[in-house]
Amino acid sequence: MNNDLPRAKSLILAVVVLVALVLVLLALFAMGTSQGLWSRRVPLTARFPHISGVEVGSRVRVMGINVGQVTGIKQPKDRSDSVMVQMSIDQSIFGLLGSDARAIILSEGLIGSKVIELEPGTTGSLDPKAVIPGEPDRFMERLREIADQAGRTLEDLRRLSDQADAALKEAQGLVSDLRTGQGPTGQEVTSTLRDLQESARSVSESFGAMRNLPVLGGYVQSPDSLLVRPDRLSHVFVFDEHQLFEPGSATLTAQGRERLDLFMAKDFEPLKNLSGVEIVVAAYTNSGSGSEATTLTRGQAEAVKKYLMEKHRIHSPGLLFSGRPVTAVGMGRKPSPISVGPRNPPPRRVEIIVFCPPEKGPTTSSTSESSRP
Repeated sequence: MNNDLPRAKSLILAVVVLVALVLVLLALFAMGTSQGLWSRRVPLTARFPHISGVEVGSRVRVMGINVGQVTGIKQPKDRSDSVMVQMSIDQSIFGLLGSDARAIILSEGLIGSKVIELEPGTTGSLDPKAVIPGEPDRFMERLREIADQAGRTLEDLRRLSDQADAALKEAQGLVSDLRTGQGPTGQEVTSTLRDLQESARSVSESFGAMRNLPVLGGYVQSPDSLLVRPDRLSHVFVFDEHQLFEPGSATLTAQGRERLDLFMAKDFEPLKNLSGVEIVVAAYTNSGSGSEATTLTRGQAEAVKKYLMEKHRIHSPGLLFSGRPVTAVGMGRKPSPISVGPRNPPPRRVEIIVFCPPEKGPTTSSTSESSRP
């Protein structure tokens, strides 16, 4: 009985070893099948300018399918020679290759191993002794191109930075010259500013002289200087906007024309024969923005002036330079000078102010008369 126990152990051990051997053989067969080791192979040679990472044992694929592997690499003997890569591929696949077939080195991922992809081509059949052309890894070439372009871009940025620094220093020097009036640019700008000041002074003096001219003076005087004349007697006639215009309009209504006709027949009649009379038509409003209000009131004042000149010839006594001056001014939202016009006038109105020498009228310096409704 003691002899039966060692025999059983030996038998079990033999069975375990046999099973392990079978499993190893099956694994080797499966691996060889996946690598195509048990299929019939044929040799194939490709010529590359460089192989960039391909080694003996690297896989060979067709349309993404493993069909063989690299079996040898023949180094070039001269710098002008190509690298010859020997491959072994399935015989069944070789028949798919055309005379224009080629081999391309590809990367599996960014840092993966290299494989050779065979492009079958489209014409003819490949001669078993032919050497097909090969192309290096396009991905690596693109990376090199990107790296070169990035290097050039960085160099351009460096040059731009240097130019920007130089321009900044030059601008700082220019600002310093302008501030101190030194240097060619600073002296030139300073001289130009002096010339501008002299020109502005000359223009101001010219306008001051023009104010004294009988014809041009009315065009360069300020509105206040037109309305406030301490050396003259003023008669002010006030018309509410609705008496002459539609609200916000600069076109005289029929009622407005009638109202002006009545003004000329009654209010202006006692003054029309006085010598040295000047007339100013001023319009006011309290609506709209500053520019809108000025445009509206200027239009209203011009409309009244035009009607009085065309219909009643209010400016006609005398020759060209001795006629009665009539001036229209749009005051916009600007208040009337305190010394002119009645107290608490309507905010939207037209004032006709008749100025005459004091000796031609009462001794008071200003007379205000409101228009009749």
